[in-house]
Amino acid sequence: MIKINLLPPEILAERKRKAAQVQLIKGFCIIVVLLVVGLAGLLVATLQVNKRVMDLAAQRAVVEAEVATYAPYVELQASLNVRDGLVKKAMGKPMGWSEVLSDMGSFIPSNVWLTNFSLVSSGEEGQLTMRGVTYDHPSTARWVATLHDIPGLTNIRSVFSAVETVDGNELVRFEIRAGVITGEEFDPFARGDE
Repeated sequence: MIKINLLPPEILAERKRKAAQVQLIKGFCIIVVLLVVGLAGLLVATLQVNKRVMDLAAQRAVVEAEVATYAPYVELQASLNVRDGLVKKAMGKPMGWSEVLSDMGSFIPSNVWLTNFSLVSSGEEGQLTMRGVTYDHPSTARWVATLHDIPGLTNIRSVFSAVETVDGNELVRFEIRAGVITGEEFDPFARGDE
């Protein structure tokens, strides 16, 4: 079967134009609806974010008010830290004098006599100087070797060892120096009974 269209071409063209126009309007309406839905979604998200920001601002105000109540304690802690630093600076690091003296008393040979003994604190390390007499040089050497076994002494050295006659007896006069390691830093808050 053959279709014959008896409508004039102007009417056919007008119908095609109107059909295309309707399709264009439908597409435009769909785009507008999508834009409105997208904008509504963005508006809802913005409102939620603004509400969250307001909640956080309220929480911050509460926390800042609570922090303000602790301000005197913060100032007290800062003052305490300054004083603690001053006490530590003034006290320094104590030398382990009592331990060193006790150990030396346990290790000193029976044929060695000390004539002079001095301890000087000089910052990070103390200086120990011992002068004495003995019968021979090997006794001095053994005393220096024995001092190496005493914890807390460093850089142990014999400065001199010389023979001299005292009341008709030959004795060896010596001088030994050593460093004394500092103890723990002073802590004013440490308990004394530990």
